[in-house]
Amino acid sequence: MALSLAFLVGVLSCQKDQKTWPTKVDSLEKPVEFVHLSDDFFNLKWSLVEFDKKYPFFLDKSYPIEHWEARRKDPLELEAYGEVKKTYADLGAIQKEITSLLEKQKHHFPTTQTPTVYFYSSGYTSLLRPIIYSRDQNKLFVALDGFLREDHPAYLGQQIPAYIRKTMTPEFVLPKIAFAISEQMVYYNIEDQKFLDQMIYQGKLMACVDAFLPEYQDHQKILYTPQQLNWAKENEYFIWAYFVENEYLFSQDKGLLQRFINQGAFSKFYNEKDKESPGSIGVWVGWQLVRSYLSNQNTTLEELSKDKDNQKLFERAKYKPRKP
Repeated sequence: MALSLAFLVGVLSCQKDQKTWPTKVDSLEKPVEFVHLSDDFFNLKWSLVEFDKKYPFFLDKSYPIEHWEARRKDPLELEAYGEVKKTYADLGAIQKEITSLLEKQKHHFPTTQTPTVYFYSSGYTSLLRPIIYSRDQNKLFVALDGFLREDHPAYLGQQIPAYIRKTMTPEFVLPKIAFAISEQMVYYNIEDQKFLDQMIYQGKLMACVDAFLPEYQDHQKILYTPQQLNWAKENEYFIWAYFVENEYLFSQDKGLLQRFINQGAFSKFYNEKDKESPGSIGVWVGWQLVRSYLSNQNTTLEELSKDKDNQKLFERAKYKPRKP
């Protein structure tokens, strides 16, 4: 049964200060192993039999070995690899940041094994999914050709939308890694289909990103520009009021995900302000709601990630954006 509008707007109290996570944690027992797969793949001194023996998980066996031999010499593949080597000539800084992120993952989720990190060039085939994290196999794959620069000709040639291209820069490698890891840390119940459930789930993911990247700016964590973040902050009260007044919170209308959760050029309120808004504004609201919960509760990130009672979390969050 849906709560009344009076309860939603009137009973909730003001947010408290945002919970802070530690910026320094214990070092890992063993150094993180970093492997640049493409350095070996494009090294013609290596046979692909040797490569496949060393990395049996990488080559898709549904293709014959001749296919992969041709890929090693393909001009587009070599161009992408060259762009990666030029943009990421020194991987020292990014490896240090990833190590710091994985140290925080281990701190908050002590039983998690630290993955081996594999950098590679996908030949521009993994641009829309450049990060793959397998918690079960302890592997993290980072397609660096998905993070060259916003106006890279390969991105323009594939007609990738501008709202996605703006996140395809070195600045967003770590936030996308943090989000991919978070997706395998946070419990997800496929039966939780209410809009509020979806916002809370996304908010939990963003709480993990907060903890994994405490020194990053909020606009980087949520893949916004600073201007988009300012819009979200300035309009938070009105966005929440819109969701409440239209009785969206307990709706199972899947169209709400497309309008307010999924990545897009802007969110869809169906008014003249739409194109001023950033996409995924429901993720932003869910993030602020979960932050409010964390500021009111003494709980760990691991406990939050396993929490299955979204209704109780919502009530305890006491989330009420301040009216400007």
